[in-house]
Amino acid sequence: MNILEILQKEKKYQDIVTAIKEAEEHNNIYIGNCCINISKMIAALTFNETNNYVIYVCSDTFEASKAYEIFVDLLGTDLVSFFPVEEFISNDIVASSSEFKLARMLTISNIIKQKPQIIVTNTDGILKNVMSTKMLTDSILTYNVGQQIEINQITEDLIIRGYKKTAITTDLGTFSVRGSIVDIYPINADEPIRINFFDNEIETIKKINLETQLSSEKVKSVSVFPLYDIYYKKQDIPEIEKRILKKYPNDKKTLNIVDNLKEYKSLEQLYLYLPQIDENYQNILSFINQPVCFFENYNDLKTYEKKRQDEIYNYFLELKYPLDKQFFKSLDTIITLSYKNIYTCPCLSSLNDIYINKIFDVKTANVTEYNNNLKIMFD
Repeated sequence: MNILEILQKEKKYQDIVTAIKEAEEHNNIYIGNCCINISKMIAALTFNETNNYVIYVCSDTFEASKAYEIFVDLLGTDLVSFFPVEEFISNDIVASSSEFKLARMLTISNIIKQKPQIIVTNTDGILKNVMSTKMLTDSILTYNVGQQIEINQITEDLIIRGYKKTAITTDLGTFSVRGSIVDIYPINADEPIRINFFDNEIETIKKINLETQLSSEKVKSVSVFPLYDIYYKKQDIPEIEKRILKKYPNDKKTLNIVDNLKEYKSLEQLYLYLPQIDENYQNILSFINQPVCFFENYNDLKTYEKKRQDEIYNYFLELKYPLDKQFFKSLDTIITLSYKNIYTCPCLSSLNDIYINKIFDVKTANVTEYNNNLKIMFD
């Protein structure tokens, strides 16, 4: 019997999960004296009972990473997704790690496939806007054996998704072309793949051994995720350029951004111009069906939100750019987008601006040190 099965037998946890299931739309439920691990277990029980999306929001990427590992231990990797977004830095947008970019794209892919998950994120993750469902779907490439496509088209498709052309494909996010062979190392794959052409038809798709560079296992199709969650088509560039120049000063920085846009360079920094690139941009909650959001220590989330708002304000001020209030959503807006909201913060007074429909007290506390005293830990 695992820990969730033990918890599920406790009446007070049965009552909490039942209340969450039966709560009306946009209801707010507060769970008091709820230690952080019990909070995660209640979220996991809720997911098991509803088989629908549960969004678990932590204050920062460090706490979200720890929470993700715990959920994987509880439910397994197939049922848990990770949507980490690095904190905004006032001087520039911080570079995103390849692991975080991949995690976000895998999460988006699961949402597009309508695959219910527990999605673990941080404050900036839940507040960040993303591209529209159509643009995100279009950004994922799929190649099949027997497909008719020119090698030049594959090259263009990969470049506009951030992939770099190299002599030999050895690193994630690179590809190479040799005659009728295209090697690609998708960021969503454990090893590179080799596409062999006969004229303009894909004849075979095989995996590549990184050490020997020899092809091995055959596959019928392969999906290739973009390196960045910013995507646009070449034919859309003139209209995007027009919108950027209308919104922002026609100075050296803006002109440099426009040049990068045309050449598909520094794609990561183009997030600032998301509203001009995709006018139908949205928050991640907007394309999830009836999500239940768990907010771990809501007061910390509000603190991070305020810090991020100040950084963005100073960033736009320094650039002499007009402040775009929709650059990120607010927590107040997120609460209205969520189907139901669960708060597990230690103090009810931190929710004084939120109408609480139901309150539970689980009478637990975080154990920081127990010095091998099992009685203290169990108590």
